[in-house]
Amino acid sequence: MDNHDIANLIDNYTPASLTADDWQAVCTDVRAWVHAAGPGHPHRARQLLAAAAQLAAWCREAGIPLRPDTALKATTIERYCAVAERARRHSATTRATIRARLRCLARVQHIHGQPPPPPEIRRGRVKPPYTAAEVASFFLLVRGQSEPTATRLSALLLAGLGAGCGSEELRDLRGTDIRRAADGTVLAHLRGRQQRTVPVVSSYADRLADIAERSGDAILIGGAKADRRAVASGLLHRLHGVDSLTPLEPGRLRSTWIAGRLIACVRLDVLMQAAGLTTPTTIVDLAASLPAFPIDLAHRQLRADQPPDAVDARRTHEFDGVARRDCPPELASDGRGA
Repeated sequence: MDNHDIANLIDNYTPASLTADDWQAVCTDVRAWVHAAGPGHPHRARQLLAAAAQLAAWCREAGIPLRPDTALKATTIERYCAVAERARRHSATTRATIRARLRCLARVQHIHGQPPPPPEIRRGRVKPPYTAAEVASFFLLVRGQSEPTATRLSALLLAGLGAGCGSEELRDLRGTDIRRAADGTVLAHLRGRQQRTVPVVSSYADRLADIAERSGDAILIGGAKADRRAVASGLLHRLHGVDSLTPLEPGRLRSTWIAGRLIACVRLDVLMQAAGLTTPTTIVDLAASLPAFPIDLAHRQLRADQPPDAVDARRTHEFDGVARRDCPPELASDGRGA
C-alpha cells in the first residue's frame, strides 16, 4: 500500500468505539493529526487513528479545544490516561500503548512549550566472536612472550574465553577470585555492576586455576590500580609478534564465550545471568554469527519432550574456540598457560 492508499484509509476511517455523531464532531481534527504524523503502514495508521479518536472524544466531553496545542499537549495526554485508569477503561499495558501513540502524534505538531523529542540513541554493535583459527593464533602467541607478559596474556585469554570476562570484570580480577569447588568445578567470581559467579569452561578451567593459584591476590592481567581506565592496553602494547594477527580485544573474547555457550545449548535465562546481562539484545545480535544449524538436529530438538543433550550440538561447533579440540594439541595440555 503506497502513501496515497494510506491517505485514503485515513480519510475514510471510522472508529467502532464512537457513535456516528461523536465521530462526526471530531473526525476532521483526528484525521489532520494522523495525516501530519505520516504513518508509513496502514496498520500504523489505524493504531494512531484509534488512539486519537479516543482522546478527541474525551477532550470534546471535557471541554478541551481540539487544537493540537491543547488536545495533544503532554498534560492533556496524561490527564486522559489518568481518567482512563480511574475508570479502569483499559489495562495498564493498553494505557501505556495509547500514551505512546498519542505522544507520537504530539511530536510532529511542534507544540509551543513542549519539550523536544529526545535524541535517538544508536546502540553500538556487538563485537563479533573470534574464529577457531584466530583463537589458536592467540594461544600460540603466548609462547613468544617473556614473563610476566606470557602469564598475564594467558590469564586474559582464559578469563575471556573461559568465563566471559569483559573489561569491567578483568580490571580487578585477582587470583583469589578463581577457586575450585568441592566437585572440581573451577569458578570465577566476577565483580562489577553485575556481580556473579561463573563456572569456567572445562577446556580452560585447569589452566586458569593454575595461574590463579600462583598469582594469589595479585591482579591477573597486571597493573596495580583496580580503577584504571585502560584494562588491557598496557599488556597488549608489550606483546611481540602481533603485527600479522587479528587485534586482540577483551570484548571479542567475551563474545566468543557467549557464542560458545549458545552453541552448547545453554538456556537463555541461564546465559543472561552468567553473562551479567539484563536484556537479551547482545545474545540475539551474536546469534547471527553462529554457524548454520543442521536441519535434522533442529527438528529433533524442536519436537523433543525433554531438553536436548548439549553434546548433540557440538558438531555445529565450527568457530568459537571454546572446546578443547579447537586448541592446538600441544597447547591443550600446556600447563604454562593458554
